[in-house]
Amino acid sequence: ESDPALADEIAQIEIYEPELEVGDRVTLHLGDDRIEVLYLEGHTPASLGVYLPKAKVLFAGDNVVNNEHPALADANSLAWIETLKRIMEMDVEVIVPANGEPTGKEAVARLEEYIREMRSRVEELYQAGASRRECVEKVGMLDFYPVPEDQVSRVKRRRRESIERVYAEVRTAHPRARR
Repeated sequence: ESDPALADEIAQIEIYEPELEVGDRVTLHLGDDRIEVLYLEGHTPASLGVYLPKAKVLFAGDNVVNNEHPALADANSLAWIETLKRIMEMDVEVIVPANGEPTGKEAVARLEEYIREMRSRVEELYQAGASRRECVEKVGMLDFYPVPEDQVSRVKRRRRESIERVYAEVRTAHPRARR
């Protein structure tokens, strides 16, 4: 209603169903080169990565962050941990994240540690009876990666959303008895 031109434009969009699905991987061949499109569940339910085996490069998208707080708001944290283990086992030397500088596997190990630590803190607080809000207040994690001064509010919001998501996962896995 507030933007009729945009509404008309959206109405004209034609949606195409996917013609190709990625189960575990799809391998493409370009001359002598092999390109693997990998299903990397965790960050989101439909996360993909592109692996160039000959070059030992993985374009990981948001599945890997380099020295910054990850966004878990749409994540399945346990699946993400499994994906990070899979990446650690790959023959890869350079990982290109969606944001930040290319990195090596050290960023993957650090990210796995971050997710595991967040899950552990949330689960411990949840088991002790903490509410979602109390978990957000007590989990911390802001000191895990540096936070530039101009990014503090964005990172705090991202961290809150991440803790809330992990809390929902923990609550589903370990429902409390109703009082």
